[in-house]
Amino acid sequence: MISGSLRRFATLHLLPPKGKQAWRTSILAAALIGTLLTGVPIRAQEGRALPAPLCALSNQRLVCYDQQTAAPHVLSAPGQQVVDFAFAPDGNWLVYRADGILTIVSAADSGSAFVIDRQGPAPLSITPATVSLAWSPDGRAIAYATAFGLRVALPPDSPADAPHYLNDLSRPYDNLRFSADGHYLAAQGEDGQWVIFALDPNKVDGDAMRTVREIPQAG
Repeated sequence: MISGSLRRFATLHLLPPKGKQAWRTSILAAALIGTLLTGVPIRAQEGRALPAPLCALSNQRLVCYDQQTAAPHVLSAPGQQVVDFAFAPDGNWLVYRADGILTIVSAADSGSAFVIDRQGPAPLSITPATVSLAWSPDGRAIAYATAFGLRVALPPDSPADAPHYLNDLSRPYDNLRFSADGHYLAAQGEDGQWVIFALDPNKVDGDAMRTVREIPQAG
């Protein structure tokens, strides 16, 4: 069973990343993806655990590696084709997209999962150089580029409700970045232009996400 507190992804006791450890996790995750692509198996050194949780896409599945043994376990549901994923700030949870459905899942237990959006088709272009799905550093918002533009999911009012959604359908986006405090979201359009949005999760009306700046493509 999924607890009510889990359904409110804003109250998952998410902690902000802690300096070098957060960078170390990102670097190790990137290294893992490269290792998977080359087909070299991942193994923890004898008598040593992995320094951080590691997850990656393998054959369109979301796979995480046990921190103590480096044994792989698949988090995505059977038959799903995962296209992107993102870690929560504390590294214990992930959100992934498969077949246009976005799901939050525990990095340690694939049974602890729930859907936050069933209508979030991925943009046409997803590359290793872009970030199409991102969890804000303060844990209060999940942003993702879609086939129609940009969507931000905010926590529901109660565990029985669906999340609040903020949308910008003015152009296609394919690259997202949150500010360190989670108050701003930068979204790059397919034309290379960046749009800066101010986010206020405490509001659910038109002021919850507003454009504050547009930066044309350099050159």
